[in-house]
Amino acid sequence: MKELVRTDLPELLVAGERARAFVARSSLPFALLAGIGADRIAGDVLRTIAVAVLSVVQLQNAPRPYDVQQVIGPAAGMIVARRAGGRAGALAYVGYSALTVALRWVDRFLSCNAASSRGEPGPVPFCPFTDLLTGALPLVAALAIGALIATLIGDAPRTGTNALLEGAGAYVAFSALVMLGATAFVVSAYGVSPQQVAFIVAVTAISGVLAGATIAFRSNSPLRTALLLAFVFVVTWIYPLGAGQFEMAARADWAVRPELLLFAVPLLDVVTIPLVARLVASHSRLRDHG
Repeated sequence: MKELVRTDLPELLVAGERARAFVARSSLPFALLAGIGADRIAGDVLRTIAVAVLSVVQLQNAPRPYDVQQVIGPAAGMIVARRAGGRAGALAYVGYSALTVALRWVDRFLSCNAASSRGEPGPVPFCPFTDLLTGALPLVAALAIGALIATLIGDAPRTGTNALLEGAGAYVAFSALVMLGATAFVVSAYGVSPQQVAFIVAVTAISGVLAGATIAFRSNSPLRTALLLAFVFVVTWIYPLGAGQFEMAARADWAVRPELLLFAVPLLDVVTIPLVARLVASHSRLRDHG
């Protein structure tokens, strides 16, 4: 298998070797956060690039940008988790991935039952469970590829922090687990209420606080790292959607369609992540000198 990767997928090994210098070995919790963050950043960036390319070049049978994200993201997460935390980091990342899949199953089951008990008209569009089985296959393949590449390129050469990835991981882990755990109880299959929008905004704000605090404690340049993370989050959110979607949301009657407010929710990251990183870092410096 190793020889097959070296022969047929050399570009993956080259990318892994280049990434080697950018991943530091760290404790297990931070290795897991770094893996989760790498999943989000790599997947979002590659999805955005795919959207940009496909908007200019028409390719037949080209994979959808979302499909690219679903493979590249988990593979990158596994590579980083394995290199930052060793085998324990890889196992922790597999456990996190399995937990998110399990929560999606529970969410689907509870949401379908809730929709049925409320007597909502028509078929609930996301109640067939077969797509969850087929949807998990790219994740399994991505984790296997990532683990193999991480094994081939070896251990991280230095001990340190991966502040950008760890901050992204803190953001994603909290928001993903809370939203997956709560979606079945707060989101209807047929719309989003103002209360549900407020819940999502609150989760996003808390996620930004956790990301900023993590960066403040783990980065030598907290503000710069936080600004970079916020920039990546916002650009990879806005560009694939297109300006038209935001224009439509801005002109809509938010009282009638409160869910359109969600288009602007990630803009909180521009404020929350850098602000918290700066405040926490400044407080830590004052405490150290006091």
